[in-house]
Amino acid sequence: MPTAFLRLAEGLGMVFRWRFMGSRFRFLLPLFLVLSSAGLGSVAAQEPASHGESPSDPPPKAAAPAPEILVAQTTLPNPVKDVIALIHREQFSGKPDEPITSLPGIIRVQYSASGFGYAWDPVECRLMFVWQGGADMSDLKFVAEGPAPFAATIGAWGVPDYFGYRLVDGAPEFLYYVGSLGVTEKIRPTPDGRGWTQDWEIHQADYGLQVTIPERWVSKVKASAGDWIGPVLKLPESKVAKLTLTWIDADAPDLPELAASWNGKPKSSPENEAPKSESETKQDE
Repeated sequence: MPTAFLRLAEGLGMVFRWRFMGSRFRFLLPLFLVLSSAGLGSVAAQEPASHGESPSDPPPKAAAPAPEILVAQTTLPNPVKDVIALIHREQFSGKPDEPITSLPGIIRVQYSASGFGYAWDPVECRLMFVWQGGADMSDLKFVAEGPAPFAATIGAWGVPDYFGYRLVDGAPEFLYYVGSLGVTEKIRPTPDGRGWTQDWEIHQADYGLQVTIPERWVSKVKASAGDWIGPVLKLPESKVAKLTLTWIDADAPDLPELAASWNGKPKSSPENEAPKSESETKQDE
């Protein structure tokens, strides 16, 4: 058989096999091309310049590591004396005449590098207290008092309904309902370490918002929107309202009267210890 004929038959067989495979796997071709081009691009970007020439663009800088944030649901001693700030815990305790000395189920958040920490209460759905200094919570900066922030807002009725939290850049974002208001809340230290911010996103604020803060903090808190009338910040109606309050340590007023059980430094016990990082846990093992 002539050689030219054999080569032609072999070529036709390859074409038929490719068409058969293409009919079954043609949906993979775009993905293969994308992955191939991405791989070639990454290799080309990493290939050093030849002949000792420096690349035209400087190498990308490594991203700064995210701050180590420790989150734990635990029991903490209670510095809050104002019964209004603990109204739902008072009701659920079944012992309204007895002071609340501890806060079981509270969420403790600690920034290990800066020492900034706070306690957020899923029962009251509010920030309870803020401190500076790591595991030692004696240096309190803020303690809750008075009604909850959205208590004066139309639609914020009944017991708040806590749904949980999600991590955003390693920090918790709390999700809850207050009446018909759907709320997300984030609390973070300011970049300069001189205070903290409280970021809210409020859904279904159909009749506007009235955000109440402790009266002693009036004129010492900066708001991203709204108008102050005494200790109440008023915002117009909105389907989705966004608000940031900035609290600065240097402007912090004196603390309110603290609970008699608060001795300035929490007792050392397993449930009151600061949560350990993964590296610390491995060292203990």
